[in-house]
Amino acid sequence: LPLLLSHPVARGISSSKVTVLGYGLLTTDARPLVEALTRQRFNVVVVDESHYLKSRNAARSKILVPLIQNAKRAILLTGTPALGRPEELFMQIEALYPRMFGTWGDYAKQYCNAHYRGKRKNEIGLLTRVCVCVCVCVCVCVQEASGSLEEWERLMRTMGSGVSATDNPFSEVMGLVTRMYKQTAIAKAGAVKDYIKMLLETEKLKFLVFAHHLTMLQACTEAVIEAKASYIRIDGSVPSSERIHLVHQFQNDPETRVAVLSIQAAGQVQTIETVMIE
Repeated sequence: LPLLLSHPVARGISSSKVTVLGYGLLTTDARPLVEALTRQRFNVVVVDESHYLKSRNAARSKILVPLIQNAKRAILLTGTPALGRPEELFMQIEALYPRMFGTWGDYAKQYCNAHYRGKRKNEIGLLTRVCVCVCVCVCVCVQEASGSLEEWERLMRTMGSGVSATDNPFSEVMGLVTRMYKQTAIAKAGAVKDYIKMLLETEKLKFLVFAHHLTMLQACTEAVIEAKASYIRIDGSVPSSERIHLVHQFQNDPETRVAVLSIQAAGQVQTIETVMIE
């Protein structure tokens, strides 16, 4: 830590094309580093596990949020944007869209019932507007999503003005979210196929592949076929009576190396837990 915070390293940020930092470095006593980061005008800032910005008073939040706001583009990545309370979303929203909900006091009154640890008051209204923090970023790498992104921006402007073109804007937003998730599955399919083929290069390795969207299940199946490996596949089209037989085949046949599984369909096969443990 002292080495990373030393003056020469901090000074080198200005000449570096890429700067990678851990949250642990962003402390109040890391003045040379913070000053160097503040002087640097980043074109893109990517924040992984962005839910670590949930506290307004944490040093990491006070340092990172201005950097995100000053960047030309920003991407916040997290699987759990809020663990339980709407207060945890405020700093992430503020980083991407300053003053979208006004001040912290305004946000607390509207969505937290004016309590620091408030419950989810007006939850639907909040969800329909803050999904943009996750879903717009998901669209960045999806060429086919340009139309969805334009539609999303239109929805956000409409709801921000308080006037909606439909009787149920929540359903409209969630329908668009579902479509965007499907587009991300298409975008990731090629990389997933390459990864499966790489795993199959290891002889006698057996593994499970879980997927949700049909396009991803099909891509996984194609990868196994192209690698000329034996596999089973369990999805909604496979009758329940056959699923146990396929599980037993995967467990007992050393030549059957891959199980391509639908998350929903395979979840109904209790003995699949044995495979996962092994």
